[in-house]
Order: sequence, then C-alpha cells, then structure tokens
Amino acid sequence: MTAINKILVIINICIFVFLIYISSKDNLVSYFRPSITSSYYLERQTLFDKLSSSKNTIYFLGDSLTDDCEWNELLSNNNIKNRGINGDSTQGVLNRLNQITLSKPQKIFIMIGINDLLGNIETNIILDNYQKIIKTIRIDSPKTKIYIESILPINFELDKTKRPITNQDISDFNNKLKDFSDNSNIFYIDLYSKFLDSSNQLDKQYTIDGIHLNGNGYLIWKNEVSKYINK
Repeated sequence: MTAINKILVIINICIFVFLIYISSKDNLVSYFRPSITSSYYLERQTLFDKLSSSKNTIYFLGDSLTDDCEWNELLSNNNIKNRGINGDSTQGVLNRLNQITLSKPQKIFIMIGINDLLGNIETNIILDNYQKIIKTIRIDSPKTKIYIESILPINFELDKTKRPITNQDISDFNNKLKDFSDNSNIFYIDLYSKFLDSSNQLDKQYTIDGIHLNGNGYLIWKNEVSKYINK
C-alpha cells in the first residue's frame, strides 16, 4: 500500500468515526436540522408571514413553551399574539425577527435558549445571538419595549431523555442572561425561581413530561408577566 493510499484510508476512517459521533448526538443534530427545517416549523413561519398586526401588538416570542399557550386568552388581551415555534433556538428567532419588527409592535416578551443549551451550543454564542436580536429590534422598531424571560428548569425525574445539561447549567445561564439584560437596559423577568421545587427541579405540579408546562404552570407564568402587560 502506497503512502497516499494509507493517508486516504486514515481520512476515510476519521470521517466514518466523525459521522458515528454526530449521529449519536441527537440533541446536536436536532438543533441544526429539525428545529428550523421541520414541516411544522416552516408551516408556522409561513403562517406568521400572512397574519396582520399593529403597533398595539404584544408578541410572545420563543420555542415550544411559548408555542403551547393561548396567550391572548390567558391574559385576556386581544392585542397579544403568539410567535412561538416548537424547537426554535436563538438563531432561529434571529432569522425570523423581521416578521416581528415589521409592524413596530408595542412590546415583545422573549423566552429562548433552552434548545441551544440542549444542543451543546456555547453560552457566548447564545448570548451573542441575544445581542443581535436586541440590536435588530432596537434598530427596526426603536419604540418597542423588550422583556427577556429566564429559561425554565427541567424535572429530570419525569423527563426520561438523557440531557447534556443540568438545572445548575440553566441557572448559570440565566444569571448571565440577567447580567446581559441589565447591561442592555432590558427588562428581565425571573421565571426560573418561580417553578422550582425543594430539590431545585421543575415542580411536578406544573408539568407532565418534565419540560413543558401544564395549565397550572401557565398560571404561574401569567402571574409573573401580567404586571408588565399594561405597564
């Protein structure tokens, strides 16, 4: 076997090993593919393109936790519109932000980032995306009030999926998110601490699967954000 053939064999082996590694990283793959190219994501995104809004609009922007709620009914306000998409990330929000800023909305409530963390995206990249999101909103819709909501904890006893993060990781990220919000003069809403049980997990009374919220959970969320709706 010539030296060139040996090199080619080594390269092929390295590629094979890399592909096996990537295929075992379900969360990493889901971050780059399903969240932004799934039929559900694209359906929601194209629907948002067709919906009207006004300067009185209040947007709730985020991933599945936002997507799953009927915000206008929960908060008894017809100006509120849901712009959550299951599986979304900070990059996904950044990519579709023009849909949000086009109408120069009154307020935007943002909860995003848990899928980034689950996808092993570095904190500095997530925060950089947040910075771009805020900068874009301020340039395209300077009168819009922005509210950043903390990421929620997970109940790992109920959630049977093997996750690459802990609640301490989420808490640490929220602390950095708060610092970012303070330094950017953005309203920061601490939801994380409101959902914790005595074991520092997402309280079982607020969830069924350990990640998403039930009706009681959304009532807690409602209590925390309602004070800002008419502010």
